[in-house]
Amino acid sequence: MTMGVPDRAQGGFTLLELLLATVLLALAITVTGAALRGFWMGRERSDRQIRQAETRDAASNALRERLSAITPTPFLAGDGSEVLFIGTANKMAFVGNVRAYIGAGGTFRQTLQVVPGRDGVAICLRAGALRDRNETRDCEPDAQTTVADGLKQVRFRYRGHGADGKMTDWNPRWALTGVLPEWIEVSVTPASGPDWPPIRVHLPLTGSDGP
Repeated sequence: MTMGVPDRAQGGFTLLELLLATVLLALAITVTGAALRGFWMGRERSDRQIRQAETRDAASNALRERLSAITPTPFLAGDGSEVLFIGTANKMAFVGNVRAYIGAGGTFRQTLQVVPGRDGVAICLRAGALRDRNETRDCEPDAQTTVADGLKQVRFRYRGHGADGKMTDWNPRWALTGVLPEWIEVSVTPASGPDWPPIRVHLPLTGSDGP
């Protein structure tokens, strides 16, 4: 009987071959895992961007609809004076028409306001009966009144003909409470993602042609 090193036909893999196979398997697992992580991260990022776009579009459409339906209907301000519109950098008060969805539509006294939200600030829209003319009451965000949440910054601006008859620049406060502004702008910076396209609404009753 001859003793010696077994050839490949008699034995399995050598230690070097096993080590090499283990290294190649680990490398394949690492590469595959990285590819899968990249795929799922990309899909999650894409889903997040879609959700952000849907939220932006829904909120923008809701704001455009409410602001374009403003009417020159007087209401009482907090000091008891009769006004048509109150506008600051973070709050508007006006009267406008609301379409009927689930409940009854009609003409309502409305407050659009930037308020603290879950993560940053939120846009809150409250509507009440015309007899509720208390302009000083703030909008409290909830499931019914929150237009958008998770925002970093929201700014309201106004433009129209001033007391001198000339078109004003964009201003964060509308001083002529007895006159409707001709243009309203809402600028939104979300907590994540790019700024929303500016929401500019022309009030058709004022007769201005361009912003």
